[in-house]
Amino acid sequence: MVSSLIPESLIKILEEEAQRQKTSPEAVLSELLLVLVPDEKKPSILLDSANTCLVNAEKLGDEGKIVDGYKRVWSAMTLVLKAYSLKRGVEAPRSLGEMWETMEEMGKELGEDVYAAFYAALAADI
Repeated sequence: MVSSLIPESLIKILEEEAQRQKTSPEAVLSELLLVLVPDEKKPSILLDSANTCLVNAEKLGDEGKIVDGYKRVWSAMTLVLKAYSLKRGVEAPRSLGEMWETMEEMGKELGEDVYAAFYAALAADI
């Protein structure tokens, strides 16, 4: 449905920007549209976007597009880390080091599954 709302020329630009940023089109689009969302709703929107990345990763895997699927998995993790940061009222992580620190804080608060998810997502992106 989204592709029927967005001209093919803009989808191409979105895909090129995602490649430049080494992320997914879903993450780029979420970042662009996040300026329209009230601050208190941003974490839940980011989590919805992360879920969309995971759903799309599965579809891409089923189509044999493994590398594209892996990018969606890592993008989902970065969106979750950003949502966690915004929920806590701190700046979202930008570098891998900052993401690592955020993951460690999140893991201490939410449990060891956070570490496993982060490592799996990172491994998928490498």
